Amino acid sequence: QPVSAETAANLASHYKIKQGRYQATSSYGGPKIDEETLTVTSATLSADGKKVTLAVNGRKAGHVVYLRSPRPFTLTTGQSLWSTEAWYTLNAIPGVTPPPTGGTNLALNKPATADSSCSATEGPAKAVNGSVAGGNGDKWCSKGTSKYLQVDLGASHAVNRVVVKHAGAGGENTAWNTRDFTVASSPDGTTWT
Repeated sequence: QPVSAETAANLASHYKIKQGRYQATSSYGGPKIDEETLTVTSATLSADGKKVTLAVNGRKAGHVVYLRSPRPFTLTTGQSLWSTEAWYTLNAIPGVTPPPTGGTNLALNKPATADSSCSATEGPAKAVNGSVAGGNGDKWCSKGTSKYLQVDLGASHAVNRVVVKHAGAGGENTAWNTRDFTVASSPDGTTWT
């Protein structure tokens, strides 16, 4: 059935949309993290009045999206929707090409040194082990003031991409994600550009 004129009026301003992620736990679910409110920039009602298309900026792949439609949401018959809420996981954004995957991880298991480590289980070797699946115990962490990580690739290589997996990738608070870092290269471990 088509929506009522009352529902059709000001549709865009009545929708509420949030997105975020859930921190993984050993039991089902977990606390919400990185939750943010999104704005509906437009809501277009189809000619037959049976479909609403929303334009929403700021969507992020891999996030859970919560959508609440306006109340009252009535049809021309006077009936209301049974449910005005929906959740879905946005696996990919239509029309957006994800970054390329593949290639060779030149740093994988190569010798790594650092200014310091937060603990014996969070040494620099964890930064190049190719995994974040182990959570807190599967990362490098520095508690020094200079905070540097150095990886010896063993030979000269052409590098066209650097992948940094932040604290949030292993399930930690995203406020701890790496920020303001510089990637430098050196032919000898002394002179850096």
